[in-house]
Amino acid sequence: MSQAVEYDYVVVGAGTAGSVLAARLSEDGGARVLLLEAGGSEVPEEMPVPPAWPRLPGTSSDWGDRTTGQAHTGTPVALARGRGPGGSSAINAMVFTRGHRSSYDAWAAGGAKGLASYFHPVGTCRLGTDEGAVVDEELRVRGIEGLRVADASVMPSIVSGNTNATVYAVAERAAEFVSRKGA
Repeated sequence: MSQAVEYDYVVVGAGTAGSVLAARLSEDGGARVLLLEAGGSEVPEEMPVPPAWPRLPGTSSDWGDRTTGQAHTGTPVALARGRGPGGSSAINAMVFTRGHRSSYDAWAAGGAKGLASYFHPVGTCRLGTDEGAVVDEELRVRGIEGLRVADASVMPSIVSGNTNATVYAVAERAAEFVSRKGA
């Protein structure tokens, strides 16, 4: 007869949010965390290959959801939703879509302050002096000593004419900083 196992936390859904939540909760070595996900343990061979994502909807890794009939055609549209480890993130070609600023502002107004800071590890390497910036004015990555980013991603916007000009300018400045002060 097997013994009952007790957990401090049970997280249902091993998609992006559930996996992050379970990982954070388990950082406390004393917490017992169970992460549950529907679907089997086997995944289609296309899953780890981002260009193969169009073959994943309609497989056992997809719930098979459909929308209601659309306004102009009356036809439902397939709504790919991942089923299995990784959830929908496992079948969406590694596409990351950040919501509109107004959504986060509204959540902050309702008391959920600081959510935008969680984009720091996955966002561009935005330059700035505020806590949301990834690199400082000398291209040093905040929190990682000795690392600089010389990339167009530090710029808040890229010129539309010669996009490489921004990269050249950033690289020139990075060379100045590194040669003057060391990495």
